[in-house]
Amino acid sequence: MLAERLASNDQAKQAASSVQSLAMRIHQSTRQLLKQLRPHILDELGLEHAIRQLVQEMRFAEQGMTVRLNMGVNPQKLDDTTRVTLYRIVQELLNNICKHAKATRVHISLFPGSEMVLEVKDDGIGLPTDWRVRGQGLKGLSERVSALGGQLKMTSSTFQTGTRIIVNLPTKRSITSEKLGNIPR
Repeated sequence: MLAERLASNDQAKQAASSVQSLAMRIHQSTRQLLKQLRPHILDELGLEHAIRQLVQEMRFAEQGMTVRLNMGVNPQKLDDTTRVTLYRIVQELLNNICKHAKATRVHISLFPGSEMVLEVKDDGIGLPTDWRVRGQGLKGLSERVSALGGQLKMTSSTFQTGTRIIVNLPTKRSITSEKLGNIPR
């Protein structure tokens, strides 16, 4: 476009062509990053299937780990932010389990109620005592959950009985109910 509009100045045409090529690469990179931030499988097949695929991609079975999923979620009842957040939380926790836990069993439960409750348990070695200093991923999870008005609770044993993480996230319905409850009538 720009290269065609310029006069016959070869240097200007070449510069415009370079700028156009760079802009195309930036556009493609941005699209790829956005795709990574919001996995398309969530929209196409829903949260449960996306988590099942994540477990397969991480090759838990090949590492000798058994993963059990207990999902009581109707995907239509989750707003986009909650769905993406839950997926990213599970992704980070599974990544940590693969890297650090030395677990043989992982159990993931997700149930709706007045708020969404996610529980991820493993039978690994537990969290190190200095995880609050070193664990940037867990800090990020805690901040993300807090920003949505939720809570993240972690219990871990030094007796190698694993780690248990519970995330409570308000649903749109519970947020709306709380706000409506505070309106004077």
